[in-house]
Amino acid sequence: MNVSIVIPAKNEATTIGTLLEALQQVTKNIKQHEFEIIVVDDHSNDKTVEIAKNYGIKIITNQRRSGKGNALRTGFEISKGEIILMLDADGSHKANEIPSFLKPFEEPKVGLVVGSRATGGSEEYTTIRTIGNVGLSFLTRIAFGIELTDVLNGYKAFKKEVFTDFHYTSEEFEIEIELVGKTLRHGYKIAEFPSHELHRAGGEAKSRVVRHGFRFLWRIIVEGFFVRFATHKHKIFSIHCKLCHYPRMNLLFKKNGYDIVDCPKCELAFVAEMPTEHDLSGHYDENYFEGDVSKFGYADYEKEKKCRMITYAAKKREIEQLVRSGSLLDVGCADGSFLELFDSSWKCEGVEISESMVQQISEEKRKNIFCGDLMKLNGKERIYDVITMWDLIDHVPLPLQVIKKANALLKPDGFLFLNVGDRNSLFAKLNRKRWYIFIPPTHLYYYNKKSIIKLLVEGDFKIIKISYPGKYVTLGLCFWRLRYIIPCSLINLLSSWVNKSFLSNIKIYINFFDIMTIAAVKPK
Repeated sequence: MNVSIVIPAKNEATTIGTLLEALQQVTKNIKQHEFEIIVVDDHSNDKTVEIAKNYGIKIITNQRRSGKGNALRTGFEISKGEIILMLDADGSHKANEIPSFLKPFEEPKVGLVVGSRATGGSEEYTTIRTIGNVGLSFLTRIAFGIELTDVLNGYKAFKKEVFTDFHYTSEEFEIEIELVGKTLRHGYKIAEFPSHELHRAGGEAKSRVVRHGFRFLWRIIVEGFFVRFATHKHKIFSIHCKLCHYPRMNLLFKKNGYDIVDCPKCELAFVAEMPTEHDLSGHYDENYFEGDVSKFGYADYEKEKKCRMITYAAKKREIEQLVRSGSLLDVGCADGSFLELFDSSWKCEGVEISESMVQQISEEKRKNIFCGDLMKLNGKERIYDVITMWDLIDHVPLPLQVIKKANALLKPDGFLFLNVGDRNSLFAKLNRKRWYIFIPPTHLYYYNKKSIIKLLVEGDFKIIKISYPGKYVTLGLCFWRLRYIIPCSLINLLSSWVNKSFLSNIKIYINFFDIMTIAAVKPK
């Protein structure tokens, strides 16, 4: 791995030589990495540059206005390493801690490593600096929703794309906070380890409590907003939208190892690299319905049946407001629960991809269930009055083809009913990547009103109604899904306890107004 060490320096002639000597000594003994050292002269008027030239390292001048942020950005821009390590030129940062900064990157999801003086100690801390750093770190934790003990330490290492995939604007010390915000927006984790700060070996401190304090506060507000709520993106993918074919996608974030991108034109969001058909067929086995946490399915699908039937009854009433009887196909029918609600005036059939789920259906009912992919259901064009797709359209890798297939199966004036999450809902925006619908590879597409309407119109449907009904669930499922929103050991333990107790069967009605139910018709 190539590592660039970037050192902003302004009038550090008394310390720069000692620092560079220490860095060269340490880096030559780290054989598994290649290093380059870059000193950025930030308008020095002493002999900083002349001394640095004696060590055969790269020296550049900050052409922007003098300031730590401007100097660091200048160094980052010309760095060649996959990892960029930044430290101060005043001798307060220990060169022998470099291996500790690099080790966390062995985990691919780590994008930034911070040396914490709060846990490692500091010989430079005054009372006011201690109070200021603790206070700003606390505010950062609130704004960003993360645990960091020392957000302001200038000793950090990060993956280069954390810089190259964004536009940076910090001119001074607030770049420390901007780096943290951009790392989180990239979808990376932040690691922290104890780092000891020495007395500065010479020169004078450049930070000023009041002036830079206001800059820190403003940057926390700005970056905190973008981390939690912003819709503008930073990384571009040269792939075409699956719906409108626009050629450039924006990265929303990374989740469960998947890049989730969205289209700036039609606003459809989706997983950048789709799982294979083989992967998906194996995903929906019995473990999906019986508590496999990694598959983001159900704690106990059978236990949820009473709640599903109450919710399904409301859906049936909505259908019968438009169609009193006829033929119905339920795509993604699972155990066929929804079909059980219809009397003999309806001819009901189902499609289910999970072989293990179909095997649990009685032999008599199984006669009306096609086990497999809807796209392979042949010979039934224009025969159905109603097609339903409950909790399905965000699971399929080719949603437009599925909608067009449904259109082909329906009679003229036939109706399509489906439901799907609305990523523009308030609940989704508040939870952002922790929203329980953002669970790739279970969910592959993420819609809002604009994109679901676009999908249905492209499939030759006319929208009748979009509503946001709630549903009944067990308390056990609530805690099971809560782990997606708040992934921590306490919630996991609480979920396990609830699902093993009598509380798990308690039925409750929930409505976060984040799930759309859409009724559409096939024109004559």
